Amino acid sequence: MSHVNITLRGETVGSVTFDQPDKALGGVRTASGFRLQLPATILLHPPQDESPLLLESLQATLSASGVEIGVARYPEAFRSVIGKRSFSFVWDWTIVALAVYEQLRAGREPEFSFTLSGDIRYLLPGQGWKEVCSIASTFHEPGVVRYSRAVWTSTLRQLNLRDAVLVEIPFKSDPPSGFEPIWQALRDARDSFDQGGSTGWKNCVTSVRLALEEWRRVEEEDPGPKELTSRTKAQRIDNLRWILMQYAHFAPHTNADDWTRDDALLALSTLCALLAIRRP
Repeated sequence: MSHVNITLRGETVGSVTFDQPDKALGGVRTASGFRLQLPATILLHPPQDESPLLLESLQATLSASGVEIGVARYPEAFRSVIGKRSFSFVWDWTIVALAVYEQLRAGREPEFSFTLSGDIRYLLPGQGWKEVCSIASTFHEPGVVRYSRAVWTSTLRQLNLRDAVLVEIPFKSDPPSGFEPIWQALRDARDSFDQGGSTGWKNCVTSVRLALEEWRRVEEEDPGPKELTSRTKAQRIDNLRWILMQYAHFAPHTNADDWTRDDALLALSTLCALLAIRRP
């Protein structure tokens, strides 16, 4: 449920409801990904005949299929007042987190389990302008929030994320027997890509070339018959291996300035995808 109660010492003192946007969730792009705004409504009231309340550190830890995706926070404090108040949680995402979530979502309606938490204090009588608060009591309440597929799609489109291809490619820490040299070259390619710069990107493609050469020692490509329409799916995948090898062969014989991040990304991601579909 997207509506959860706020409790203090076993007594309900308010509630938080995740509201449904009309068209899309608000958000902006950031250097590492994007920031979403989750609209919500809060109602906070003190127990009968008791002091006003102060709610701080309100946040929702959200997960999907048992995997924690992130924490949405509201940085300001709430005071108990008459009536409901609208606000928005702020939720920072990385591109990697989005790729993981999209894989878990698998095209279904967006749904997140969450644990709502915060610190509640009583506002006690003070002297003059001073305001005295009681010791904080922390609450934790579970819930579920769902958004429509149309809202989620519109949100990603507005953030220019809908057209991005987000693929998580498994990278096993322990390579299969006989594939150790391939994995070592793949690690070198990844490290060179992370290093960046023209030299790093050239070295990334060169390491991809080495990985393909080591792979060839384990398994030769099967190009299939000359008639293209007669080639099997496995043979066409081997054709991609061969083409990538020809592309990567060019790296050691050219200047570093001839290579860009896009070149390195093409080589590295293609190799990872080929290894993933091979499932060694």
